[in-house]
Amino acid sequence: MHVAIKIFFDSIVFMINKVKIIKKTGRIAILIIMIMLFAKHLEAANKFFKAGVIVFPSMTLAERWRIAAGADFDKSLNFKIGFEIQTAYQQEKDVFYGTWYNIPLNLFINIKYMSKGRTNKLFLGAGTGLVSQINNDGWHKFFGLHLVGGIELITISQKHYLFELQFIMAGWEPELLIFAGIKW
Repeated sequence: MHVAIKIFFDSIVFMINKVKIIKKTGRIAILIIMIMLFAKHLEAANKFFKAGVIVFPSMTLAERWRIAAGADFDKSLNFKIGFEIQTAYQQEKDVFYGTWYNIPLNLFINIKYMSKGRTNKLFLGAGTGLVSQINNDGWHKFFGLHLVGGIELITISQKHYLFELQFIMAGWEPELLIFAGIKW
């Protein structure tokens, strides 16, 4: 699974290099490298990878999808402190305006309460972090609120599946997202 995390971070670096906003994204690249170094020490954490879609506000299909990865650290029996990175890449070509691109890049730190259970665990959490968009106009950064809730399903073979609803509020319209993923 370390390979999946490395591929995820490599794709972010590729996207940042592709849009050639080197001056503004230098700090992001340093942050990503630090997270990659930190990822080696995540053995005690519950790591996850998930994909989702934006339910609200309405957008074109190309603008709706997100991928995310992160980890949750046990701080007590039911509480976890975690981080999450969300991103996507959208590109459109227009005869009059040329190529338009948009890269949402969100970084959150949150705390979650998880119920006890052997097969199903409900969770609810809140956090804060960077909500940003990198596009033709530059890098637009906002301080954001991150609310999350969902269920973790644990199969008989001890595979963990996540189904989650997220609410993100930042400098523009609030977003409501649905995610599905795996946890290990």
